[in-house]
Amino acid sequence: MVDLAFDPQLMFGVMEKAYRTGLLDKGNALLGEALGQVIERNGINMEDLINRMDMAEEETVRKLDGMLSRSTLPLKLAGNERMMRAASRMLDAAPVRRAAVKGMVLFLERTMAKQDGTLPLLKEQIRDFAAEKRDRLMSAVGRSA
Repeated sequence: MVDLAFDPQLMFGVMEKAYRTGLLDKGNALLGEALGQVIERNGINMEDLINRMDMAEEETVRKLDGMLSRSTLPLKLAGNERMMRAASRMLDAAPVRRAAVKGMVLFLERTMAKQDGTLPLLKEQIRDFAAEKRDRLMSAVGRSA
């Protein structure tokens, strides 16, 4: 087992400020919405999703430990109350909320695909992304691809 290296007092301070500014509540609501979309889009239930997320390998935990050991400065910056209040206000805008949920869904689905070994190669992902954007643009201007 790997011992996670971070300053618990600093983490507590950041989380306490996130709670006071409303950012924690808004973030939790967005995460809940993203989890709901992942469950619906992939035809799984919450138990399946939790089990899949709980299958972190030791190498993943080591990477997380490395990130946390270097997190003091980023946590101090993230713990800036003015910045948290600004982020909280930004999350009041529907487009920002939609983008945040979409990003979380993308991250979760990519993580599951990577665990399953079904994540396409990067060049295929880029090709599919470009094709999707082209098709959306063409349909917006009234043409078919």
